[in-house]
Amino acid sequence: MALGRGGGDMRLYEVRITLKSPAVITGKRTRSGFVKPLDHVPGSMLRGAIVTALYRQGAIKSFEEEARNPSILASPAYPLAGGERFLPATPFMWKCEEKGTIIDLTRHALEILEKGEINISDQCGSPPRPIYGTLIGSKTLKEFDLRSFRATSVGIDKARRAGVKGMLYDYEAIAEGTQFWAFVYGPESLDGQELEIFLGRGSSRGFGMATIRFAPFSASYQDVGPYIALSQIVPLKEITWNKCTLRVSRITGRTMELQAGWDYLKNTFRPTIQAAKRGSIVEANVEGECGALLHVGLPLRLETYGDSILATGLNALIPLKTYYDLRGG
Repeated sequence: MALGRGGGDMRLYEVRITLKSPAVITGKRTRSGFVKPLDHVPGSMLRGAIVTALYRQGAIKSFEEEARNPSILASPAYPLAGGERFLPATPFMWKCEEKGTIIDLTRHALEILEKGEINISDQCGSPPRPIYGTLIGSKTLKEFDLRSFRATSVGIDKARRAGVKGMLYDYEAIAEGTQFWAFVYGPESLDGQELEIFLGRGSSRGFGMATIRFAPFSASYQDVGPYIALSQIVPLKEITWNKCTLRVSRITGRTMELQAGWDYLKNTFRPTIQAAKRGSIVEANVEGECGALLHVGLPLRLETYGDSILATGLNALIPLKTYYDLRGG
């Protein structure tokens, strides 16, 4: 079943996720608890949820082997609302606040970069607001408005079976019924399946229950960019995984510090790394057997404290054509 293990055909799927209970998906814990929910499901979290569900079914035999040589890879999952996918805006998109319209010059990004200048002030009447990295509707180009609610829980002393004074925790959860879409690369046996998965924190309290459905996705491939970063991308000149090599010549976008997820084997956080924001323009070429792998991102081996761990959910790229195809042309 696994990549590189010679176990069956692998396919690219577009998955649809529906929350059956509120989900606590936050970037970090604050003093008051797990608040400020993310507007997406990180790819590493989605992969972990699918792997856990398949392990419970017996389809995956070993977490250790899956960590070394994954059979499942996933892009971040972004909202799906009103029949449209939400996607990250590129550095070449702005919002005219007075008119409520979006300027999108992404198709002309390379030409603009070559000239080194751009003038958009006359298209708005007032200075436009950059929306790079913001999630926008694929058809309406509206910015995504996350539905969430906040609740307070009390810590329980297991011995006394009573509340502990002063141990109050706030949770801000994404509302039940919220839907997401994502790309998943996995074995052909997933075709048409529906799994029950758990996303985020608090599954023992009933948070994060969801269903995920798998449908094959016919991707368009290209050997030379530009690509749009569907996730954060680590700014390396070369990334290789198995028989696929990505050679990056330029990334147009801002870098940020990114906590690389949770290592479920070592039960600890992965290291913090530098990565370019989602929506960045990536000029690159690919060599070897890449195919659908780019849509979910090439895994990256990180060396930390003398140990090697595998970071997933990063480096997901889609061709410029696919970006507009997902937006309806």
